Amino acid sequence: MTGTGTNISATVAGSKAGDMYLNTSNSNVYIATAANKWDYKCNIKGGTGGTGNTGPTGPTGATGGTGNTGPTGPTGATGGTGATGPTGPTGATGGTGGTGPTGPTGASGSNGSSASWFTGTTVTGTGTNISATVAGSKAGDMYLNTSNSNVYIATAANKWDYKCNIKGGTGGTGNTGPTGPTGATGGTGGTGPTGPTGATGGTGATGPTGPTGATGGTGGTGPTGPTGATGGTGATGPTGPKGDSYLIPVDMDSLTTSSTFVQSNVIAINGVFYRAKRNTSSFPITLMTQGGNFLYNEINGHRAYIVADYTINTDWEIWTDAGIDYHQEKADRLYPLTGSGAPTAKPTFVGQLYVDTTTPKLYCAKAVTNSTSDWFAV
Repeated sequence: MTGTGTNISATVAGSKAGDMYLNTSNSNVYIATAANKWDYKCNIKGGTGGTGNTGPTGPTGATGGTGNTGPTGPTGATGGTGATGPTGPTGATGGTGGTGPTGPTGASGSNGSSASWFTGTTVTGTGTNISATVAGSKAGDMYLNTSNSNVYIATAANKWDYKCNIKGGTGGTGNTGPTGPTGATGGTGGTGPTGPTGATGGTGATGPTGPTGATGGTGGTGPTGPTGATGGTGATGPTGPKGDSYLIPVDMDSLTTSSTFVQSNVIAINGVFYRAKRNTSSFPITLMTQGGNFLYNEINGHRAYIVADYTINTDWEIWTDAGIDYHQEKADRLYPLTGSGAPTAKPTFVGQLYVDTTTPKLYCAKAVTNSTSDWFAV
């Protein structure tokens, strides 16, 4: 491949865009723009080296033979003796004699030093006489900057001149290579972040009814609900049958002839029970006078004693019951004692009741030992 132009056609088997070519006869460098197409880049041949030392003098060659005598010129007329004329011109040189035999070959001169190639990124720039230290460099050495493809030649140790750049233009996109073998399956990647909640899907069709689950345990009692509104008054129910033993005992301790009574109050007088037929302020019996003296009903403890004749008032009736002992002592057991504060009197029988109307508090007799300690609060 020769020339210094561009798009030079020269067949080089296997060449392709981007390949480099060095002409070893003239040191020209070319770069391929396509297969068998080349552009001249630069010449990397160094300048002519200095004149080498003079070699030793070769031996003297043999003396050549005498050449033929030239023809004699015509004799001139004898002139007067004149002044001595100038020397005539030298005659033409005779022809070269035949070549003598070759002398013996002189001894070979010593070999000159060879150039070295260096690579790296130390030498930069595009000028001349660039200073850059490259260990072992000498005049004639070459340097390739591997980062930018600049080529330099040394003019002396560590002195460089820029020659050219051998980096070709960007090659066209190569053909797609064959698909490589499938790589081994990579390990499972970490769980990615939770994606945003998708939109709510439409209601799906109702699935079949599942089997009935086991009965759950009884739940705890729920809180009491609010009190409902008071209902209206119901209609009056029919009158029930008369009870055989219904009564409302009267407190004999506070009984006087001016007491008021309610329907079904019961008072025992001389062993006879009297029951109020209606609410009334009248006493069960009306005391009579005798012998000019007014006789009255005596209230003594739990017993009422009649000391004169009497009549039954119309608001009252004698009350009898087959299951009741009409003895006065039995009548006393039909009602509790009452008072303000704890009881101060001893009980008269076990089971007797006493109501403290101030506290209020209920007491019951646990024994009869003639002491107030026989009472206990219920």
